[in-house]
Amino acid sequence: MAPFEIRASAVAEQFASGGIVTLTVVSVILVTFAGGLTSRARQVVQTTASVQAVTLILGVVSWLAAAGTRVRPGPWFIFIAVDLAAVAAALMFTVAVLRSQALRSLSPRRQDFGEDDEDLEGDDEDFEEEDA
Repeated sequence: MAPFEIRASAVAEQFASGGIVTLTVVSVILVTFAGGLTSRARQVVQTTASVQAVTLILGVVSWLAAAGTRVRPGPWFIFIAVDLAAVAAALMFTVAVLRSQALRSLSPRRQDFGEDDEDLEGDDEDFEEEDA
């Protein structure tokens, strides 16, 4: 067994703990549904989605690395898989909220001012008077 597999076996369940899933989902619910949207709601939801994605990736990597060890007896492998599925469900919820129409209106939009065909020759007159 490699040292990485042993360490992964020790920390595999920490990436899929209930606290990470619960707190991130509660933060999304509070910022979007409780009391109306705030000006920073989109940033909070984007940060939450990033945290959940990193958690899911690290959890899957450590879970797969720990699968090769025989250090822990019992069905721990299945329990961590279920917890990782909960993290994936939380990430899907967060992405759904992020893509909702309410949060899209908070994103910065670029305005189209149309074509600007106006010549700036009239502005040159100001500079010619200063030179004279």
